Amino acid sequence: MTPLTRAGDFVRGLSGWRRFLFAFATGALSALSFAPWGLFPLLLFSFAALVLLIDGAQSHSRPVRSAAVAGWAYGFGQFLVGLYWVAYAFLVDPLEHAWQLPFIAIIFPGGLALFQLAACAVASRFWRGGYARVFLFATCYAAAEWLRGNILTGFPWNIPGYGWGASLAVLQTVAFIGVYGLSLLTILFGASLALLFDGPRAWRVPAAFALLFALMWIGGIYRLNTTHVGDVPNVHLRLVQPNVPQDEKYIRDRRLTHWRELVQLSLAPGNGPAPTHVIWPEAAPPFLLSRELGALQDITVITGANRVLMTG
Repeated sequence: MTPLTRAGDFVRGLSGWRRFLFAFATGALSALSFAPWGLFPLLLFSFAALVLLIDGAQSHSRPVRSAAVAGWAYGFGQFLVGLYWVAYAFLVDPLEHAWQLPFIAIIFPGGLALFQLAACAVASRFWRGGYARVFLFATCYAAAEWLRGNILTGFPWNIPGYGWGASLAVLQTVAFIGVYGLSLLTILFGASLALLFDGPRAWRVPAAFALLFALMWIGGIYRLNTTHVGDVPNVHLRLVQPNVPQDEKYIRDRRLTHWRELVQLSLAPGNGPAPTHVIWPEAAPPFLLSRELGALQDITVITGANRVLMTG
């Protein structure tokens, strides 16, 4: 028995709280694959670990439930670490909102982890040995990620394809197969690594996926080096940044002042050609534009003479 097969048997044999903590830790480490850390191999090996955990669930009295719990623990760990930035909004006014942090830390990532729970549960229900389980797992997981990115308006944060942000060359494939296509291939690649823990002769499938991604990388390098990137003629951008402190932004008595500053910066004369596109920061307006007739009239002035305003 090789060290890899012993490691695979160890993961499959985990039970109880050890199994839960292993899945949680694996998910937490997988979040380091995304920006700003970019430790992408962790994501690939985390998918292999999930396959091994579902393998082990098949020997339990309730395999679907065991796989579902492992999937939820994995997703909870990944989103708990990957969504660390959500806490910043509650620290703008900590005396007022810091008490809500424990609830957000549990409910938000815990709710998103239900998609991983569903993926692992469905995969366990139809689990098969050998190569087939790699494709079954990848199909279920990719479908769950698509649902997460689209259902209830969607929250496609840190879907697997984003992990290739560390390689701009591999990301070029998104132009042809989309980010969900790249995500599916990424899950297949990672899940296929579980075959390495089956025995010394199971290297062919992961080697094939490694070769595929190597070819994608080469093709991406070629595309980056041969595609001409030029300026679009007659387009002049104006980036508006009123630089309003976050803790002052939504004070009722200051909202009109902030809005006027935003409008004035958008209309201010410049030294060069007049802007064709005005771009505001995310959530720049201090109120809902659709409910403010005066704001809509100001926007009519800003967008006069065939000018475009980009806001959200």
